[in-house]
Amino acid sequence: MKHQQRTPSRTHTTTRTGRLRMRHKSRICKKGYRKGQPNPNKGKRFYADTYSREEILALVDGCNCGPSGLRDRALIVVLWRTGLRISEALGLRLHDVDFDKGTIRVRGTKTRTSDRTVGIDAMTTAHVRDWLDVRAKIGI
Repeated sequence: MKHQQRTPSRTHTTTRTGRLRMRHKSRICKKGYRKGQPNPNKGKRFYADTYSREEILALVDGCNCGPSGLRDRALIVVLWRTGLRISEALGLRLHDVDFDKGTIRVRGTKTRTSDRTVGIDAMTTAHVRDWLDVRAKIGI
């Protein structure tokens, strides 16, 4: 059996074991909170922030030379040079990269039903190979 005490902004609930639980009730969660008020973002356009070449290269140079730094470098360069989404890049597997053809097969894209293939250049290939060499050496 539960016993409830009401305060203006919180509901206190006591469970059978006697523990006290509090559930915060915010007025924002109430139905019709913004009723009659215009949407503050209506008509505004929010453009994506893009980084310049110099900013990306500064990010790559900022990565250390250890295994995690090489991994971060490879990820930054793959994202930059191929235009993959972060979820697509993190979902890549070793068999998705074909160095001979210079392609990456992206599985589970935005629509989840189609796959696509993107090209990689020599710079991306070099960074990914460096990471794969270190990865094999440390046994990941």
